[in-house]
Amino acid sequence: MFAACTADFDKIIVKQDGTWNVAKSTTESYTNGVLDSTEVTENDGTITFKDDMTGSYVDSDGTTGNFTWAFNEELETITITEDSFPLTFDILESSNNAQTLQTEIAFEFFGVEIKTVNTIELER
Repeated sequence: MFAACTADFDKIIVKQDGTWNVAKSTTESYTNGVLDSTEVTENDGTITFKDDMTGSYVDSDGTTGNFTWAFNEELETITITEDSFPLTFDILESSNNAQTLQTEIAFEFFGVEIKTVNTIELER
């Protein structure tokens, strides 16, 4: 599943396993390509990545959950699977103290294009 360890791999979450603070969570909603709304939440809880490819989270409302996670071979995306629902995030930033992940969900509903972009900024 993984490429051999590289210098880039050392910056990825698996080498920084443990608990991360969700410093900021941003959700942008679009209809037919036009931005409808932006919701920003700061200090949105914690997320824990374990080196056995499992993890858990606690959001700011106290909601908890468990997940599994994996990287693609190029180490450009991380897929987090919760309740058999995989969600793939692009890795926008990856360092020892910060991770920025982004995912996009797009679909058409009765001829209306709907897209949601979620960006999660993690900090130590």
